[in-house]
Amino acid sequence: MRGWLALIACVVLMTGCVSVPLGNKWTVDSRVDIQTRLGLSYMKLGRLEPAGLALGRALALAPNDSRANHAMALFQLR
Repeated sequence: MRGWLALIACVVLMTGCVSVPLGNKWTVDSRVDIQTRLGLSYMKLGRLEPAGLALGRALALAPNDSRANHAMALFQLR
């Protein structure tokens, strides 16, 4: 009986030691898209400082992204 309890305790404790992969599933394109959308949303709310920061992050990730550049142009017109 003690052997079974020890075995069960070991199994329960070992399940807490399972490794989790730490891979980054976000691609550069998806990050640029999210930052661009965030910047545009901030602009719609009139929050220009965070809008500029988000659009700047998008362009830092992909300087030639047409959507991010277009959004930054709209931002600069304000």
